[in-house]
Amino acid sequence: PMPTTAQEVRARLAPERLAEAARVRARRAADRAATARRWRGYPAERRRAALVVGCQRSGTTMLIETLALAPEVWAYSEGTNRAFRNYRLREPDRIEAIVRRGPAPVTALKPICDSHLTDVLLDQHHGSRAIWIWRDHRDVARSAITRWGDHQQEVIAALRAGRFADLGWRGERIPDDALARLRTATLAGPEDGAVLLWWLRNSHLFSLGLDRDPRVLVIRYEDLVGDPAPVLERAFGHLGLGVPPGAVAGIRTSRRQPADLAGVADDVAALADEMTARLAGATAALDHG
Repeated sequence: PMPTTAQEVRARLAPERLAEAARVRARRAADRAATARRWRGYPAERRRAALVVGCQRSGTTMLIETLALAPEVWAYSEGTNRAFRNYRLREPDRIEAIVRRGPAPVTALKPICDSHLTDVLLDQHHGSRAIWIWRDHRDVARSAITRWGDHQQEVIAALRAGRFADLGWRGERIPDDALARLRTATLAGPEDGAVLLWWLRNSHLFSLGLDRDPRVLVIRYEDLVGDPAPVLERAFGHLGLGVPPGAVAGIRTSRRQPADLAGVADDVAALADEMTARLAGATAALDHG
């Protein structure tokens, strides 16, 4: 079974990997102390959060690691105990303290399991910004199936059955119209499940009005890896920062076209195409707006 908590993940690691993890933590602690010394005296009221959100397997890790290259940024991914518990953000007061007393002016957070709470998080932390990154559904689904097998098919089946309490964050804040569409969609295999979960997670961008929120920038993964410079200029600019040296070169570029994903039902593919058009429209609107 797939591990569900950070403790279970660590329990499965080999001793040598645990030792390397300890060395990484020590280096990170030293880096954090040096960053804090550099920004000592920076006003707390000017410190802010940057949220990297979207759907799993969409490039959020690459994006937050790139943002962390800026000297003004200190980043926490969802596996970091200081800011997360079991891959979810800790209580608002704790996150606010991390942001206002953090080692750098910008605290980047990757609450990927809390993307459906982006509007709440933006309101809780004054001056914060979010970047919603999306990726072609075929590549997301293929990556998800490789990593988790038919788990996402099981999630969609549980949602359709109304077992929200069993699903944690996956069952939160789902609009009635989205649930109705999930219940009528074909669910014949893991491909359908993975694409439907991609559709659901990205649908929060619109159901929450984030596509019209000036605090939210929408970027496309394929644009980022196809031509990194203009996308990173928008991303860092959205946070009030310049693009740091090495950020563009650090993106592994690719212009590969997504391959067809066999096994997806026609009605599910149609839902994905409809969502892709909406996402592209939100991205284009911000590109020109």
